[in-house]
Order: sequence, then structure tokens, then C-alpha cells
Amino acid sequence: MRPSCYQGGPGGRLRSRKGGIFVGWALFKRDKMGAIIENRKDLLAKDISMKNWPLKFNFVGKERVISGAVMLLLLAIAFWFGPKALGSLLLIIYALFLDELWSSFAQQKRWCKDYWAIMFGHLFLLFYCGLYGEFTFIHKFFLLAALMINGVWLIYLFAFPLNRQKLVNLWKAHPVILSWFYLPAFISWGTLCQAGKAPFLGAVFLLVILVDTGAWFVGKRWGKRPLWPSVSPHKTWEGLLGGVVIGTLGLIIYTLIFKEVKLPILGLIVLALAAQAGDLVESKIKRQFKLKDSSNLIPGHGGVYDRLDGLIFVVPFFIGLAL
Repeated sequence: MRPSCYQGGPGGRLRSRKGGIFVGWALFKRDKMGAIIENRKDLLAKDISMKNWPLKFNFVGKERVISGAVMLLLLAIAFWFGPKALGSLLLIIYALFLDELWSSFAQQKRWCKDYWAIMFGHLFLLFYCGLYGEFTFIHKFFLLAALMINGVWLIYLFAFPLNRQKLVNLWKAHPVILSWFYLPAFISWGTLCQAGKAPFLGAVFLLVILVDTGAWFVGKRWGKRPLWPSVSPHKTWEGLLGGVVIGTLGLIIYTLIFKEVKLPILGLIVLALAAQAGDLVESKIKRQFKLKDSSNLIPGHGGVYDRLDGLIFVVPFFIGLAL
């Protein structure tokens, strides 16, 4: 069986996006040796090495870049229109997040009574406690709860073996209870959506974006030493260091521009490490649930949880250090 892009005769060649008889002849030889190739895109994706990663980026990263640009545009529009737009965006994001927890992780059916009870109960509390009123005792209570829950997740990350299925069984048996683990972090996030807090919210988003982008770029380009193969096989120590350095430098420049955001350099490093820890926690949870992504809602990125893993972890620490 010859690939669909093969043109006849023993001297034939393969058509590729860049042309190139050398690529065509090499692929033809592989075909002669018995390799069955489905299509040209799959061929190039398999044969182009990471040393030539900009070509591979055409296939792997195109959707990721477009989706990222759309998300940044929506975020910029929300910042432009102010606290009400930011609060509305947060409510939509949290609703999508809860849906992923319910359908992808707990594997429960949508549209049942428990689903609507969780959805409306959480959104009401987020609106009333996080988006309404000043930074009062109730906000401090949820901030403390979020910090304690982050500590629980860190214990889960470093102390619980990957092959133990207690979390999976507990999550599927009691999805209503487990969903409450994330509400305090979102209420803490809501306090940053209120009037006068835009520079602080911008700092959180910038830090997480820079850490994620820096870790991805440095890890792809120079990563050699695996960070934690059993939890996240594609992460490297070089990527971790790159994310922390780029995120910290970016926030230093940001604090020089926005004087009201005051954070020590050590605090910035802690926040950058917290973003990486949140990513690892979600990776371990997905690994235990045998999921690649939390959903396929965002092309090239996965789901809402895949984009918020670091943010959920960073926000409580950031508020504790900066406010």
C-alpha cells in the first residue's frame, strides 16, 4: 500500500508542502521498507526533528497561537470595560471550569439536579462573596481557606503515590464535595476584579502567562533533563528554570511601571514556582484520571482547567503577599 501522495513509477516522488525531492525520496525509501504513512501531514510531523522545530510548529502550534491570541483579546476587552466586565468574564470561566470538573473528571451526566445545584450555588457564592463588597472578613476567610487548600494539594503532589486511586474514587463518589475545593481560590480571584484592583489582576495574569510561555519555549528549545516523567513527561528542569526566570523578570519590569504593585524579588520567585506547582498538580490529577486534557474546549490548549491550573495556585499567594 502506497501513501496517497505518491506519484507513480519507481522513480516517483512524494509531494510535500515545501517541495524538495530529498524529503520525497527519503519518504519513498521508508515506504519501500514497509512503513505505512497515512498522509503528508502525519509524515512530516513524524520525520521533522526538534532541531528543526519551527517547521513542526506549523502543525502543532498554529491552533495554540490563534487560541491564545483570542483569549488575550477577550481579556484585554474585559480590562478595558472595567470591573463589571471582569466579573462577568470570571463567572463564565468558573461555570465552564465547574462543567469540566463534573463531566470530565467526575464523569457524571450533565443537566441533572446535582449539576444545577453545584452550578448555581457556586456562581451565587462567587458573585456575592467575591465580586460584591469590599475586602472584608468573609474575603479573608476564603483567602485563608484557599491557602490551606493549596497546602493540601502540595501534600497530594509530593506525598501521594501516583498509583493510588483514592482521589479518583473519592471524586467520582462525591463530586459535589470535591468541587468546593476550588471555590475559595475563585472567590479570592474575584476580589482582584473589583474597582481599583486592575493593576494587581494584570500582574497575576502576566506572571502566569510568562511562566507558562517561558517554560514551554525553553523546555522545547533546550530541555534535556526530565522534571517528573511519571507526572508530566514533557516538562524539563530547563523549562522550569526558564519559566521562573522569565516570569520573575517580567514582573520586576511590571512593578517598575505600576508602582502600586509592590512585591519583593523573593516573593516573585515564590509566585513563579507556585504557578509551576499548580501546573504539576493538575498534570498529576489528569494522569490519575487517565486524561490528556481537561476538555477540548480551547483548540491547541485543551480545557479551561488546563489554562487556569497555575492561576488557581498563584492568586491566593499573590493576594497574601501584595494586598
